[in-house]
Amino acid sequence: MPPPPPPPLPPRPSSPPLNHPKPPVFDHLFSNTNSTYLHNSYGQTTKNLASMSHHRSSFRLSTWELSSLVTPFPLVDEACKKHGFFLVINHGVSEELINEAHKNMDLFFDMLLKEKQRAQRKVGDYHGYASSFTGRYSSKLPWKETLSFRYCDDGGSSNVVEEYLVSTMGEDFRQFGRIYQDYSDAMNTLSLRIIELLGMSLGVPPTHFREFFEGNESIMRLNNYPPCLQAHETLGTGRHRDPNSLTILHQDNVGGLQVFIDQQWHSILPNSQAFVVNIGDTFMVST
Repeated sequence: MPPPPPPPLPPRPSSPPLNHPKPPVFDHLFSNTNSTYLHNSYGQTTKNLASMSHHRSSFRLSTWELSSLVTPFPLVDEACKKHGFFLVINHGVSEELINEAHKNMDLFFDMLLKEKQRAQRKVGDYHGYASSFTGRYSSKLPWKETLSFRYCDDGGSSNVVEEYLVSTMGEDFRQFGRIYQDYSDAMNTLSLRIIELLGMSLGVPPTHFREFFEGNESIMRLNNYPPCLQAHETLGTGRHRDPNSLTILHQDNVGGLQVFIDQQWHSILPNSQAFVVNIGDTFMVST
């Protein structure tokens, strides 16, 4: 007869559960309590923080007045070659639309978390609401929340922004979606105008780059940086390069934007009348 089977192994003693507290998520209750003290997942290294604060000073960017008949090609050309940043004023975007965009952004981020998560970004997508960013970073998380949506110009007949926001947030967000549809349309018009002038500064016809970029997709992103009682130990958006062709940014009056010029970080003071333009890696490589 075959030998009897060996007795079953005793059950492995269970290990005590590991206590890994989840990073906080941002909602209006969180932002108004003492829990704004920093979770260790958001802490930056001393070296990283020091590199962005050392010798930090304000920096005056070259300014491009789009309504002027005289285009400062030499100044903008130098800025594009040296660091890729400049300001545009008299840009044709109405102050009322800009104010509405800022106001509605604040209204969205002040909502309860469960309401914002109706537009939760899905894994692999670049549009939607995001807060903890744990899918992208394992540590040193950015202290921010964002709402992103795609934009595509097909001759003015598309309401892709409005329809996306209504489909994710509900019919009550029709006006919200209309505002950001109008804002995205305005940014598209402005970006193509800037692309034309950049081409002219490089010695090519205005249509050279416009025809290439016209009709391409863009991303509109709203960034919110909630209050933090230990703001000196974290970063909203850390140092990075923009991989796209062109970024157009409108700052609020809080500030915080910095650019790396001549081996130093410099603060760009907010200017409500101007947009900050950054030449991205794609445009840099293509020229």
